[in-house]
Amino acid sequence: MKNSSFVFLAFAAVLTSSIFIPMMQQAFADHPEMRAETSGGTLEVLLEPSPQPIEDTESTQFKLTFLQPGTDSVQEHVDYDFIIIKGGQEVFKASVDTGQPLLHTTEGTVTIPYKFEEQGDHTVRIVMAGIRFIPIDPETAEFAINVTPEFPAGIIAPLVAALAFAAIPKRTSFKMK
Repeated sequence: MKNSSFVFLAFAAVLTSSIFIPMMQQAFADHPEMRAETSGGTLEVLLEPSPQPIEDTESTQFKLTFLQPGTDSVQEHVDYDFIIIKGGQEVFKASVDTGQPLLHTTEGTVTIPYKFEEQGDHTVRIVMAGIRFIPIDPETAEFAINVTPEFPAGIIAPLVAALAFAAIPKRTSFKMK
């Protein structure tokens, strides 16, 4: 009896890890360090979403840092906008929420909260239009974001199967002496 319980637990552990661990690795692999040069090469933008993976049930904090090209030096006083696009349509534009034509970061780093309404592929577009209070031709940087469901649907069926297997009564054989 003890051996069959051990075999079942080992089977369940292997089944769960073979499904769940690759799914978690994929979710985190979708969001490597997100750093991109603006379209005109004036600055680089570092985008750090938190938490990861990004889920459609909780608010995401996007830490946005403007950097001087090829360095880790933060560029202060940047006029910008933060836009989220889904299926070619803008679903969020930070400047509209504030009632301003552009946003401004004095320190060069800002955190923007957003709660995704839908899962799937999104684009985060940063539009930069000024540095140190001097307007420039607008430059953009874009980042692909994949929003996942709160609980990965692909893991439900194997878990149900494992629980059903565990619930099957075990036959015991009695030996007569």
